[in-house]
Amino acid sequence: MAFADPVNRWTRQELTQQIRVGELLIGGPEFVVIAGLTAAAAPEEVFECASKAKLFGARLLRGRMSSEDGLRKLRAAADAIGLPLVVEVEDVAFFRQAEEISDMLQCKIGNVMYARASETGRSRKPILLSRGGHALAELLGAAARIDPQVPLALAESGSAWRNVSLDIGILPRLRENTNHPVLVDVSRAASSVAHVTALACAALAAGADGVIIEVGLPSNSPRRSLTPRQLAELMPVLWQMAPAVGRVLPAYSGRVSDDWKE
Repeated sequence: MAFADPVNRWTRQELTQQIRVGELLIGGPEFVVIAGLTAAAAPEEVFECASKAKLFGARLLRGRMSSEDGLRKLRAAADAIGLPLVVEVEDVAFFRQAEEISDMLQCKIGNVMYARASETGRSRKPILLSRGGHALAELLGAAARIDPQVPLALAESGSAWRNVSLDIGILPRLRENTNHPVLVDVSRAASSVAHVTALACAALAAGADGVIIEVGLPSNSPRRSLTPRQLAELMPVLWQMAPAVGRVLPAYSGRVSDDWKE
């Protein structure tokens, strides 16, 4: 694809196949922020973290399929604050169980790449397919095995703990080879919280349709997760940067209280 206007390269609404998750469109002009939450916390902590993530601009919640109890805590929090829920399925055996509770399913290519893609191909929910450390051709091959009627987005992530770097340069290549929305899991690629802001800004500049950022309270927050306060500090940076690349973010509505401990 050729683009005469460098700004239009990033807007491309007429080129990207937008997908709907709940009431949200992914792949349009809005740069979408997804807040990844841990289900290991108590229900009231999950709700508190989800509420603050929404306050500071998160448009979806993401959780991992660790247990049915944990997943239902995330579903309850998502329903209470009115956000859709993305569930990451690490074991295909839990695919149908997760599908019943989620609004969108995130699946890795993994060692059984085509088997998982074939399973997701019959999904009734939108799919977010993660590249991980696999080649671009493998990601596109797995995506091609999913029924065209299933709404599909792609995810670039890398993995800091597996020493797989986030490949920002692959985003323009994905634009040339597919019209699916592309998200970037910046927390998974970051080796520490200090790197999350830089990676999120890089993803926005390189043409991603959104980012996944892990968010947690200080009491249960892994080292790559932002606290709600840190998310509140990141969002204005993205909001100011977005117009330069033809993107928009919802108006920043949050306020960091001085008495917050995190």
